[in-house]
Amino acid sequence: MGPWRRPHHLSLILWMISMVCFCWSENSQPQKGSALTVVEQTESSDDGEVEDDLDSEDLEVFYPTNEWQMVNPGQAIPVGLHVRLNLQTGINEAKLPDSESGKGGMKYWKQGNRQGMINTDSKSFTAEELKKALKFMKQGTPGENLEEEGRQEELRKRFRPIKELKKDFEEMNLVMETDMEIITKLVNKFNASRATTEEKIAALTDLEYYVHQLDNGQYLMTTGGLQLVV
Repeated sequence: MGPWRRPHHLSLILWMISMVCFCWSENSQPQKGSALTVVEQTESSDDGEVEDDLDSEDLEVFYPTNEWQMVNPGQAIPVGLHVRLNLQTGINEAKLPDSESGKGGMKYWKQGNRQGMINTDSKSFTAEELKKALKFMKQGTPGENLEEEGRQEELRKRFRPIKELKKDFEEMNLVMETDMEIITKLVNKFNASRATTEEKIAALTDLEYYVHQLDNGQYLMTTGGLQLVV
């Protein structure tokens, strides 16, 4: 072999080595397409298993009795039952609880989607009995009613209505005026065109005395009297 062919053979050998390394690197990489395919198959198989596991019997409500009964997996159990695990069979069991007298004092009830347990041994009242009891509480006992009437009669003796007091003052030729009436007169007196300075000062002085009370001050504000004197 001549010297001029050695570079050519060397280049050919390097090219073949490069191709082998390239093919080896390609084969060593994981195939993404096959991995995705496996995931899809796994998910579909899982979905199928979930559908197969669903059973209409699992969704039924457990109706308890005084005897131990097997509880199916996923079965709804009302609140208040006695539940145990049978160590011999490994199955959950439930029954109605027993009262102290030895008889079942719990009763199962269901109304639409609602269910539960009720203690039949405890004292219960009908709706009519509750209405009568509430009415009696509002009316009070006879003794309390008589005592309240006595207090009302005592108040009527000590205090008299304003109308009766006005009538008595009129018979004695005396004029009885409320605070509101006096405040109105004082405001009108202050705004009178013929009122002197002394009369206006006197009206303001009397008005100041009356408006110290909260009710009188509110009355002066609501009637617009404050704007007239300011």
